[in-house]
Amino acid sequence: MNVDPAEMVGIAEQLYVARLAATMGPEGTEALKRLLLMVRQVHLAITTERMTNGLVVVCAVDRDDPCLPGPSASFTDASALTAYFDGKTTLTVQVSIDGLRVWTRPLEQDLSFDFVGYRYSVPHRETIFTRNAQYDVPVIRMSASYFGIPYFMDLKRSLEQYGETWVKDSTCEIFNESWLDPHRLLFAPEPEFRMRRSLQRHLRSGLREHTSVSIMPEQNINETRPVDIKVTWACNRVALIEIKWLGKSAAQGSDRCTQKHYAGRAKEGASQLRDYLDAYHKEVPHEEARGYLAVYDARRRNVTAPPSTISAADAAYYRYQEIEYDAEILARPDFEQPARFFCEAAL
Repeated sequence: MNVDPAEMVGIAEQLYVARLAATMGPEGTEALKRLLLMVRQVHLAITTERMTNGLVVVCAVDRDDPCLPGPSASFTDASALTAYFDGKTTLTVQVSIDGLRVWTRPLEQDLSFDFVGYRYSVPHRETIFTRNAQYDVPVIRMSASYFGIPYFMDLKRSLEQYGETWVKDSTCEIFNESWLDPHRLLFAPEPEFRMRRSLQRHLRSGLREHTSVSIMPEQNINETRPVDIKVTWACNRVALIEIKWLGKSAAQGSDRCTQKHYAGRAKEGASQLRDYLDAYHKEVPHEEARGYLAVYDARRRNVTAPPSTISAADAAYYRYQEIEYDAEILARPDFEQPARFFCEAAL
């Protein structure tokens, strides 16, 4: 979904200006405008996926007093928050004369001065509030926030659609070429490049509503190995996609498998992607990088090389056997839940 944040801010102003003007006058209205501008900038700097503990943005009406006691970080604009915020705390941002003040703790006290505030608590739960009133922000079903473009959410949807539409029954002709046999029991040797080409083509189509998006294969993250696909948007959003396949592969005419990959291979991929993200954050701290693990699951029970007929039960044995990943990796605010594409056999 292609949503223009500037348009969303304009709508929000229309919703709240009249109410605030009636209670807080022109000064309150001007404070709201400054607030919404900062809200938009914060959502550009930080993804909602990393706002797991909430966000508060505050703008005082007629003064510049800090809204929280104690030390705070100061920045000229919100773009600095990308590298500053680790996604593990609540974030409180105050519009100040020189830019913004930032605390990594919640706003829990009542303010003694007039202000206009914005609170993001969980997806689809946003409010505009003052000392005496609170207004719910309208919900946009296809976006986690009224003020941000759902780049990563759209990518996740595209991956889910790809798995169900193109991989499950090998409908994609590029991916279909990765099989050794027509029953789809074994992969041909080194099927990764076809998987990468197939997914890259789908993403180019699935993300076409986003302007200036780049989808490039085999992009270097460190000196040892490139990530399979890198998606870059015109803003500061970057997705690193690592591809792993499970099952067995064999060469035509061979009586033995060339490779065998089980659940451990997917877990290795998660660890590898974690390391890529760590390296990327260090090298490019001003970009919002998020990791995606795409697992092509073609595990079969009792399959051998050369491929022979197996039962339907053996072919579907791993269909619903999800993979248990390291909980610490999954808990990272920059790591998406892995996408497993179970590849059905054709018996």
